[in-house]
Amino acid sequence: MEKMGNLIKNFDRNKPVKKRRGRPAKIDTLLQTREVAAMLLLAKPRSEIIQHCCDTYGIQEVSVAAVVTRAYKYIAETHAIDREGLTTTHIQHYYDIYAQAKDMGDSRGAIAALNSIEKLLKLTSDSLVTNNTLNIELKDLTLSELKQLLQLKD
Repeated sequence: MEKMGNLIKNFDRNKPVKKRRGRPAKIDTLLQTREVAAMLLLAKPRSEIIQHCCDTYGIQEVSVAAVVTRAYKYIAETHAIDREGLTTTHIQHYYDIYAQAKDMGDSRGAIAALNSIEKLLKLTSDSLVTNNTLNIELKDLTLSELKQLLQLKD
């Protein structure tokens, strides 16, 4: 009789695990998001991502869109931090170049380094002329300036 009890216990242990229904835990959601984000960064086809999510997480195909959206948001957030670090690194290099140019007496190089810093920090306003296109804020001009610009006679 004891053997039968042990056999039943072992039989229960060898049953396939049922997948839980309902909402996944936060840690599971984060792991899903990171895994799908890695697949997106590796340029995996969407069909492969859908198949992976359905097989691995047991979710419906229509629910994969939400996981992919979360993965895109995760990628945007994590790469925003990298962008800030990269900007800081470049600014430091430009300051080093500025200091070297200044020590060597190269005023053009120093000015170019400062201009690069301004562009990187987006401190400069948009240029008035770009690619043969004139950008003018008409609200800032007076009537006489507009007439002169359009070459109208009084």
